[in-house]
Amino acid sequence: MVTNDDIEVEFESSCSNDADERKIVCMAQDAIHCSSHGRVKLPKHVGLAMSVRHITGSKQLVSILNRMGHCSSYDEIESIDTGLAKEILAKSQQTGTVLPSNIYPGSFIQFAADNNDLNEETLDGKSTTHATTLVVTIRRRRDLWRE
Repeated sequence: MVTNDDIEVEFESSCSNDADERKIVCMAQDAIHCSSHGRVKLPKHVGLAMSVRHITGSKQLVSILNRMGHCSSYDEIESIDTGLAKEILAKSQQTGTVLPSNIYPGSFIQFAADNNDLNEETLDGKSTTHATTLVVTIRRRRDLWRE
């Protein structure tokens, strides 16, 4: 994990499976997080806090995991989420609409939608299910995938 800049070290991946590699990456991120006293934002710590917050909505659970050193704080996640929203809004002002990051203006895009109405048998005719499914497909831009 720690090496001298004067010494060249060749790193060779010796992980036999994805689970071991994931554990090694998590351990390395924990070591960096610990040694930087949480100042460095790492994917594990941000992703775990975001996931817990979105799944449970619990500020207390995120705070407990943060105090144990497993994830970023709730306030940091709020500021990251706000930053992401501001970035999306800034991009939407360029194009006039909100586009996912993998859709580029001028690309060939196809949409397909289907309306599903399930009329359950009810005495009053209410409580029926109405759902709409939308699929968006886009051709890859070959010039981006050649690199």
